[in-house]
Amino acid sequence: LSLTGRLPAAAPAKGAWTGGQSGDAVRLRLAARAFTPRLVPQVRALASRLLAGKEPTELALGAAMIQAVGDKDDAPLVLAALDRALGAPVVNRHDPRDNILDLPAPIPELLRALKELRGRGYKPPEGLSGEAQLLFYFESLAGTPPPRPARFAHLVETFAVNASFPVREAALRSIPEPVPPFALPLIHKALEDPDHGVSRAACSLARKLGDRSLLRPLLALLATERHPWLLREASDAARELGAGSELLTTWADRLGDEDLYELALDNLQVVIEGLPGGSSGRSDLSRSERLALRAKWREFLSRHAAELQKGRRFKLTDPALSPALFGRARSWQLPDGTTWPRTAAEK
Repeated sequence: LSLTGRLPAAAPAKGAWTGGQSGDAVRLRLAARAFTPRLVPQVRALASRLLAGKEPTELALGAAMIQAVGDKDDAPLVLAALDRALGAPVVNRHDPRDNILDLPAPIPELLRALKELRGRGYKPPEGLSGEAQLLFYFESLAGTPPPRPARFAHLVETFAVNASFPVREAALRSIPEPVPPFALPLIHKALEDPDHGVSRAACSLARKLGDRSLLRPLLALLATERHPWLLREASDAARELGAGSELLTTWADRLGDEDLYELALDNLQVVIEGLPGGSSGRSDLSRSERLALRAKWREFLSRHAAELQKGRRFKLTDPALSPALFGRARSWQLPDGTTWPRTAAEK
């Protein structure tokens, strides 16, 4: 087993379950047998050497060691490593396959180490210097209720648009609820950010703020971008802002896209009342099939636009619902054993 697997685990969150055969429980037992406090100085020295490196794997490993056995005096080493990680050439996450739910290694590991050291007495400096300190400052505020420090609004306005994408995203996520008015122009800018993780954070803020001036850029994002997690967040925000039939039409227009038609159907089938949770169907529709779906949904949405705008949902038995709206892509097993849309044999 690796050295880090034998180190003491960080203290579990209050109320967390630590029994059974979970990884944390096994690690606690292993550490109790294989680790002794007299090894702490050697582990910290090794962590210091790793944190002085350049490779993400080295920095992440050093951070894990500090998280396990470090103390507040190790914080400058972790911050310096985080500054180097943020200063390395970082490409904005723009590909539909990019992970926008997490920051790239070793940034999350270094942040976890800093959070652990704060619990052991580390106090961040009052004057912020460098992107590492800014990132930790914003991350520390994310998810916490107001009020915010005096300079908070100025810092967010500055670094939500003028920093590396981890800092830009963290700055947005540090904005509390209720979302303050100063955030509105920042959200407008961030919806067009070249990094999809930053744009996704802006979508979340747009949903919470509820300002309808954000609806048009949200719909534009839905009409043009391709990252599924970004599109899900943008769709939720647009729906919360009352997009209605405009949102449905935007999703119908994406049905021709090979990589997005299933997500589009997820967002279109909400107009149907009584669908069971799971469905079956084909995920390899031909171009002609996808275009046929798009044409059918456009026709359906155009015909019922006024009703849909008022929030109408259609029952499974409604004759307005044609099997051609789903083709081979979707079918549902109903409680009575039949399928919907009904097969030829069931009609």
